[in-house]
Amino acid sequence: MNAENSRGWARLIHLPRTREQTPWVPRVKRPTAVWFEKKTVSGARTLLKEIRPKPLSDRNGRFTALVEEAIAGSIITEEARRVGGMQVLVQARSGFGKPMLVSFDLEVTAQQRKEMEKHLLVVGAEDEQYRTYGVFIRDLLDRAAQALWDNPEVAPVALRGRVLTVGEIAEGTRQQWDLRDIGFVDEIARPVDLYRRYGSPKSDPAWRP
Repeated sequence: MNAENSRGWARLIHLPRTREQTPWVPRVKRPTAVWFEKKTVSGARTLLKEIRPKPLSDRNGRFTALVEEAIAGSIITEEARRVGGMQVLVQARSGFGKPMLVSFDLEVTAQQRKEMEKHLLVVGAEDEQYRTYGVFIRDLLDRAAQALWDNPEVAPVALRGRVLTVGEIAEGTRQQWDLRDIGFVDEIARPVDLYRRYGSPKSDPAWRP
């Protein structure tokens, strides 16, 4: 069968034409389809942003005030104030389908710590439990964690907390404490763990894990 007859039979029985018979022409998407794809991608990006934890700046300030009030009576805080003050950093982040994570850092400089340790050894000499810097640090962590757990705005929350020495310190000297030092299993304390230690949050006394 010659080429002309072959093309005729193809038209008669509606066979698809071969690549050799039909030159390839690039297809251009309709403007509507292009617009729809752009909107879909944009919507997906927006959704991902919603899922990612968001910092809450106004709440950060209020939570910082809570921590500062809670630790005001701590011996470490009083000592830090005497040698220049302690920096309190709090950040609350909301997540999609998860409890809000509140992170706090309590920072002193290496020089401040050196001065505090020297003074605390004298101040605490009457009581054996106050002979080490670490005991005061654990009290500080406990006060801050409970204040944030009992915050009046959101319940329950998860917490991550640290006490840090900023700057160069002597080799072998511990530079960081976190919530594991006051009995929590992980660096982040989950609501169920916080409930076991502090009970229901004050803003929601009926809450149970």
